[in-house]
Amino acid sequence: MSNKIEAGRASMVKLLALMHDVINNPALYRENMALVSALGSQVALASYADDERGIKAFSLNTFKKHAIGLGETFQGIDSIRKTAFKAIQKNKACRRKPSSRRSQSETIALLRKQRAAQDIDLMRLVMIMKELKDLAQRLAELDLPDRSGYYKKEISRINLMLITRGR
Repeated sequence: MSNKIEAGRASMVKLLALMHDVINNPALYRENMALVSALGSQVALASYADDERGIKAFSLNTFKKHAIGLGETFQGIDSIRKTAFKAIQKNKACRRKPSSRRSQSETIALLRKQRAAQDIDLMRLVMIMKELKDLAQRLAELDLPDRSGYYKKEISRINLMLITRGR
């Protein structure tokens, strides 16, 4: 895989992480007009760039190609974009007192949602650790003529698992 493709995929991973952070903490991003407008449409999101976060701008077709290369679908990324945009819009609309019962219920719901996301992340990490243990055992037991080639193939599959949907 070329460095250009790896850099593009790394940028996509950072963009996905940013969108997940927007979903979890929309109050932090509601004043960032460049990000809010980028979340407004597919083309705007593809052309969004943020040098501080390491996010590069792409054409829409290149954006779709990198999305597929990560194992995500473009529709999946678009769904995350829409959810992030709705989270910011909802956060802009509500200005309740922080000590009200309703806001506490919302905080509880948000914390439960974050915990569920962390449970999923933990489950993925456990699955990846199991894959790594199995790989180590196979490398120790199998008599392969090209161990390094087998290792590189398997580790690239595991790296892809780490990149997709990661933060």
